[in-house]
Amino acid sequence: MVARGAPLKQIQTSISELWGRSPSGGARVLEEALNHLEPGITIFDAQLQLVFANRRFIELWDIPEELGQVGPTFEAQVQFCAERGDYSAGEVEEIVTDHVELARRFEPHCVERVSADRTKSDFLAA
Repeated sequence: MVARGAPLKQIQTSISELWGRSPSGGARVLEEALNHLEPGITIFDAQLQLVFANRRFIELWDIPEELGQVGPTFEAQVQFCAERGDYSAGEVEEIVTDHVELARRFEPHCVERVSADRTKSDFLAA
């Protein structure tokens, strides 16, 4: 286990040591490290299915836990947020289609999101 606020070198050493003994041990440390970062982080596979979401992402986007677990699609997350009004005004299906098409390109891009409480934030994808 790596303490919150640990120096990067300590985190790298811990991950390397655990990964050498057991890839699953290294993966656990990496997951813990990602869960302690301030930005919300998600990782999707080539089919746009969620592989990882850190706790901060779930908090920032205020999504149900099940949408932050392994398996749901990017489309399901966008659908939930669009129905709640987190994106610009427009038809939900059009918003979902546009965001999914953009994500399928796997190109760096930035999307502005306005949450239900009217807080603006930028979503960066790479």
